[in-house]
Amino acid sequence: MLSEPLHGSIYELLERRYDARPVRASSESHRSPRMRAPRAYWTSPGATPLLRVEREAFDANGVPVESACDILRADRSRTLVWSFELPPK
Repeated sequence: MLSEPLHGSIYELLERRYDARPVRASSESHRSPRMRAPRAYWTSPGATPLLRVEREAFDANGVPVESACDILRADRSRTLVWSFELPPK
């Protein structure tokens, strides 16, 4: 996938190029321990509270087609979660 253009929807790419259509996903969010990150990256002095978001998406057969782990600054994050199951194609 690294050679694919990644400027659009990754789910559309998975379906079009790899015939892997995600129909459901699970996501878990939890607070990560405070940690120090490079100042230039976080633009915040000292330890910063972090939010870890882990997600897996599955096709109609229950096969995982996406796995993601995002680390977000808790003091600069807002999360919107839509939970639904897509109908089979």
